[in-house]
Amino acid sequence: MRLWKTFNIQKREGIAYYNTQSEFETELLVALKTDAKEAGITCYMDESQHYDVAIFREEDGVKAKLRLRTGDAIGIAGEVTLPQDLSEYHLRIVSEHEWYHFYCGQGANAAYLGKARAKYLSTEVAGGFTGVLLAMYVIDETGKKAEFTEFTWTQKGH
Repeated sequence: MRLWKTFNIQKREGIAYYNTQSEFETELLVALKTDAKEAGITCYMDESQHYDVAIFREEDGVKAKLRLRTGDAIGIAGEVTLPQDLSEYHLRIVSEHEWYHFYCGQGANAAYLGKARAKYLSTEVAGGFTGVLLAMYVIDETGKKAEFTEFTWTQKGH
């Protein structure tokens, strides 16, 4: 099932793919041509249950981070410092039945940021509807934007 929709959830604006499959692979190329505070992709069940892999612009530089939120627990599971002069950043999420895997970079040069269990975004654990939104998003209180130059979604398995 493919369902694309735009959304605006508590300062998160983006476009989402509603995933009901147990296996998928998605790669998103993010070009930050401005100084947006945060831009990335998310595995989104609801506001209390989501995994984000994103580019963060901070005072001490540009970083790719994997942020996991399950209920009240919020943490950074992986982080890598990136060159500030890059015009395009590559983010990738890969799902394998029980796990989501998160990367920043391309091919052999991709940095593995970590993994998270898929079950914490499931109806069984989180409640709600069946499926997870895979979405591109930007967060910046000043209204700065990020340009998403490519979104490639490839389904494996079924």
